Amino acid sequence: MLDFFRRIIYSIFLMKKVLIISYYWPPAGGPGSQRIVKFTKYLNDYRWNSVILTTENGEFPYMDRLLCTEVPENIDVFRSKSWEPFTLYKKMTDRGKSEALPVGLLTLDKKSVREKTSHWIRSNVFVPDARVGWVPGAVRVGMKLIQQQKVDLIFTSSPPHSSQLIGYFLKKKTGLPWVVDLRDPWTDIRYYEFLNRSIPTRRADAWMEGKVLKTADRIITVSDALSNAFKEKLRGYDRDKVHVIMNGYDDADYEAIGKKKSACYTILHAGNCLMHQNPEVLWKSLSQMIREDREFEKELEIHFIGKVHPAILETVDHYDLGKHLRAKGFIPHMEIVREIMNASTLLMVVPDIKRNEGIVTGKLFEYIGSGNPVLVIGPPSGNAGIIISKFANSTICDYNDVDKCTAYIRKTYIEWKNGQLSESSVSLRKPYSRRIQTKQLVELFNSVT
Repeated sequence: MLDFFRRIIYSIFLMKKVLIISYYWPPAGGPGSQRIVKFTKYLNDYRWNSVILTTENGEFPYMDRLLCTEVPENIDVFRSKSWEPFTLYKKMTDRGKSEALPVGLLTLDKKSVREKTSHWIRSNVFVPDARVGWVPGAVRVGMKLIQQQKVDLIFTSSPPHSSQLIGYFLKKKTGLPWVVDLRDPWTDIRYYEFLNRSIPTRRADAWMEGKVLKTADRIITVSDALSNAFKEKLRGYDRDKVHVIMNGYDDADYEAIGKKKSACYTILHAGNCLMHQNPEVLWKSLSQMIREDREFEKELEIHFIGKVHPAILETVDHYDLGKHLRAKGFIPHMEIVREIMNASTLLMVVPDIKRNEGIVTGKLFEYIGSGNPVLVIGPPSGNAGIIISKFANSTICDYNDVDKCTAYIRKTYIEWKNGQLSESSVSLRKPYSRRIQTKQLVELFNSVT
């Protein structure tokens, strides 16, 4: 009886501690870093303290030093060294040491023998990915932290999926509960079909993926389709341990930013727009509306934040829309939120590829958090389409449905012009808030501790 009351007192008054292992952490920017920072921001509210293990010398496509200001003061952050093959890659391809490698590096056109050779090495030697050199040092540091910090649970987030190998080894050595966060597919990731991976490489990668999935106590993913894909790989094992915790938006990001009507009707795409994300249906609709309404032509602006594939820019010029385009590179997250709040229509394009039903980018939820109209171009039956169909001021448009796209742009343009741009209800947005999602994560933590 005494032990029973001790356990009750411990669960009520004492904090538990989670070791969070993530390659991406401020000052690294991007959705992976934001997801982990937002989790740690609210974990404390549910009696969980966080200890962060990240890389000391990582290779990041974006830097966002403003994100450092969102890290809670009571968070202990530890870093371990990583051997990164990108230094060798830069030498082989005549890139500068300090030059950030582009997003989608493996899918870029390969123009030289040295680039082809380096891409083959990257695809076949470094398994599961080029960050595997981080694993040995991170395991050593992780073991010390588990002992020194009295850790109750291990939480690993990927990509890079090498991070999951760190969790796997720590789980095997300590027996601690282990929760795996898989933000992207592993062996089914869409760009693998463009790579010349050997059969032994593919088998080794699949073996690692299987070990992680079967050993983890809980697995979380960011979409229903991705969850179902991982459940299929667990045939004969416990499929019920796979759960969905989507990306989301943080109410606090929007509280300090007031909305104001922009001087122009602004269509905004926040985030990289890569090769298979060319919204030609939108360009056709805008071109048609310009022919019909010269006032619309004067008031239209198209904003892109992030990397834009050259083929998309060529298509924009083909439809004579170049003068309306305002392309920016990467900007800090809080500046992106400000741009989202002031946009007239927010654009998301699901890549037009096979098995795209489960693609739900992090930007969609930040769009939702703003309450502004959202236009998603992609498969209506996909997870992004199902989510956005819940909001009356937003819509999902198939890749070739010019009539629907034109009608939606015309509707939001008229609303903007009249100063009556419709806003989604707070109650419908709330389930996608970071605080609610952290609560869901804590419920999983508690279920295994």
